[in-house]
Amino acid sequence: MATAHVLVFPAPAQGHLNCFLHFATALLRAGLHVTFLHTHHNLRRLGAAAAAAAAAISPRLRFLSVPDGLPDDDPRRVDGLPELMKGLRTTGSAAYRALLASLVVRAAAYGRASSPTAYCRSPSTSPRSSACRRSHSGR
Repeated sequence: MATAHVLVFPAPAQGHLNCFLHFATALLRAGLHVTFLHTHHNLRRLGAAAAAAAAAISPRLRFLSVPDGLPDDDPRRVDGLPELMKGLRTTGSAAYRALLASLVVRAAAYGRASSPTAYCRSPSTSPRSSACRRSHSGR
């Protein structure tokens, strides 16, 4: 049986990122595969050091990103949160759906029924109200 795979997608704010990184670490300790989803902006801020650190932490951890809909030069301050959330709902949601579809295709290519098995998001990044939902497989 394949190991469960969890997609973790926190709201793109420092407090959410830190909290969900700890959560992802706990999932790794439990033996799960974890894909930590960021915005392109946050992943660039973490830089290559984060990818190297992830590989050192566990081969079951990877970082992926989606656009947040804001220009690269936007300062992304707290008072700009409404624009950020609007960008995530428009630009980011299409990229998010495409990413989920690509994970399913990749899992099928490797003979797994579905991947990720579950995904967890901060409520503010979710198009629905629930913070944690099963994947599109309907389970």
